[in-house]
Amino acid sequence: MTSTSTITTSQPMKWSDSHDILFAREVLVSSLYETRNGSPERGKVWDEIAENLNKLESPKFHVSKRSLRDRLNLLINRYKAKVREEDLASGISPDDDELSSMLEEICDKEEEWMHNPPCESKRKKAEQDKVTAEEMRKKAMETEKAKADLSLKERECELREKEQSNSALLLEQQSKMQKDMLMFIQQQQQDQQKQQQLQQQQHVQTMQAMFQQQQIQNQALMTLLDKFANK
Repeated sequence: MTSTSTITTSQPMKWSDSHDILFAREVLVSSLYETRNGSPERGKVWDEIAENLNKLESPKFHVSKRSLRDRLNLLINRYKAKVREEDLASGISPDDDELSSMLEEICDKEEEWMHNPPCESKRKKAEQDKVTAEEMRKKAMETEKAKADLSLKERECELREKEQSNSALLLEQQSKMQKDMLMFIQQQQQDQQKQQQLQQQQHVQTMQAMFQQQQIQNQALMTLLDKFANK
């Protein structure tokens, strides 16, 4: 048995004014002219435009990024040719329909893109952002280092002040202890001297009393002897 396969070929999409208007809107709201021509970034933008258009139900799109590039070039060339014809014809003002207005804006973006390539501006901006970020990082690091150094100095200063305060307090305590000890010794010496003086006074008084008692006894004895002698 032989099997046959049917190959279905998709027919090219037929463009209408509605298709062109929706397509032009997508181009304007995209970042197409912020990317370099032929770059992967621009290819991604075309893919996004094609994906957004293919999602629409009415009108229905069946496009790829290549077909969209070709269609945009065709629309731009038609618009520029039309503008040239209207400029040459006297008394005829350019059409002001929606598609023409959008194509005019697209042409302006394209011309600006040609004079100011986005890759260069983006590169410069990226370099500037990098420099700015590096400066901010260095400044932040310097600020943190300054804070750390200041904190360390303050801590060292606090430690020195605390050590000095402790040393001064220790010296003060030692001095007070020495003074208290000296006063105690002096008081002890004074008490001993007073005790010795008191003992000496008591001894003298005792000796004086004994001497007086001895004199009284001697006087009584002499009186008694005189009485016996007179008899």
